[in-house]
This record gives sequence, C-alpha cells and structure tokens, in this order.
Amino acid sequence: MKFQTFLALSLIDSLIWSINEQEISKKCEKIITDVEINLSENRSNITFINKNKEDIRKVTVDGCAITQGIRCDWLLIRPDDKEFFVELKGSDLKHAYEQIERSIKQIAKDCYIREKNIYIVMSKYPSKPPALQFMQRYFQDTYKATLMVIETDTIQEIQSV
Repeated sequence: MKFQTFLALSLIDSLIWSINEQEISKKCEKIITDVEINLSENRSNITFINKNKEDIRKVTVDGCAITQGIRCDWLLIRPDDKEFFVELKGSDLKHAYEQIERSIKQIAKDCYIREKNIYIVMSKYPSKPPALQFMQRYFQDTYKATLMVIETDTIQEIQSV
C-alpha cells in the first residue's frame, strides 16, 4: 500500500511539474525573428546573428524560468531545438561554470543527449582562463555541450544548418 501511495504521489508531482513548466515557459519565453539578437547585462554583451530571420525562442532564465538557486542568464533555442545557454559575466569564471551546469540540469531538453552550445561572456577576460580545457571536455562529455568562453561584444551566428 505504501508503494502505491508513493507511486500515485510521484505521478501527481510529475503532472504538476509538467503544468508548471508549461506556464513558466509561456511567461519567460519570447519568439523573436530579429536579424540581431542582443543579450547584455552590466558590461557584458553578445550579439547573435539570425540572418535567415528564423523563429528563435529567447528564454529569460535568471529570475523567470529558474527563480531559485544559481542559474545562467539566457537560453536561445533554434527551430531545430539546438540550445544556446548564455551567461554574461564580469570575471568569476568558476561561478559561471556552476551557473551553466545547474541551468542545463534544470531546463535543458534531453540534457545528456541533445547537442547544445554554451557561451560564457566575460567583461574582464582572463589571460589564462582557469581550467578552460578541462571544463570544455567535461561539458562535452557530460552534456554534449560545446563550451566557449569569450570576450564581451562578440558576434556569433545562430543559424540552423
């Protein structure tokens, strides 16, 4: 009897989580077709070029899709469901790694299967980013994610293939 009660509660929790997830995505997500998609915070900035004006889902992660704990700033999703996690940072690269990983675990679609890109944009780019090669391999092996640590005011393509 305890197992059946536990199973029923687990199913209810899953249903509630699914409903909440849909509500969150509606209020935190915007479909944009702009040629230039600018993301900025304080002194960090990145521009994604959407030259074919595809429907890009722009998700506000920090304070909307994820409201508690550490999280990244933005998530862009192409029509082919490729995800682009973005953390706009001053100089604390170690904290940025943690924010990205938590965000992937919480909101990525198929977080261990689907390929994704990670952009950590630094306003104070370190001359030797700490553990960068290790973290690139870690995110690739664990989450199928390509990690890029870049300087502010960078321009990136976001087109589907």
